[in-house]
Formats: sequence, C-alpha cells, structure tokens
Amino acid sequence: MTWQQAERYVCGWMQNTSHYEDAQLTSPGADDGIDIVCDEAIAQVKHHQTAVGIAEVQRMLGIAAALNKQALFFSASGYTRRQPFSPLGTASRATPTPGT
Repeated sequence: MTWQQAERYVCGWMQNTSHYEDAQLTSPGADDGIDIVCDEAIAQVKHHQTAVGIAEVQRMLGIAAALNKQALFFSASGYTRRQPFSPLGTASRATPTPGT
C-alpha cells in the first residue's frame, strides 16, 4: 500500500464507519501534515516504516486545537514506546482494518 492509498483508505473509513461523513482528502503538497479534513476534525495518516513519536502527535493536537477541531492520527507502523495521549489522558490509538 502506498501513502496515497493509505490516505484514501482512512478517508473512506472515516466517511463510512464514523460520524465524519464529510471527510475529504487535502490537496497534495504543503498541508501542515493535515491529510483529511471535515467539519469536526482533521486527520493525519502516517504510512512509514518506523513508529511515530509523540512530538508528531502533539503537533497535530496543537493544530486541531487552533482550528477548534478534533485530531485523528493514524499510523501504519504504530507509535514509539512513549504512547501518545490526548489532553484528557486517554490513549490516542485507532487502527482501522480492511473490511470493517
């Protein structure tokens, strides 16, 4: 799966299995890490070979807070040992799987 396919997959998942029916992919290029937008949330999709660190998740949370939206973060390779947490202290881990 390419990073473009991963972004399309997550966008479709958001539209079909959550309450983000208006989710749309952002245009390729400089997007401040925002890959998918909708009225209530922004999402970032990382399709890398290495785990995502907390700094990337915190950056996304900051952008979402500035936009008054929810932040959704998807990582194909998981997260570093220091798990990302939302401001409420709950783990920010979501893994959509094909066929759900």
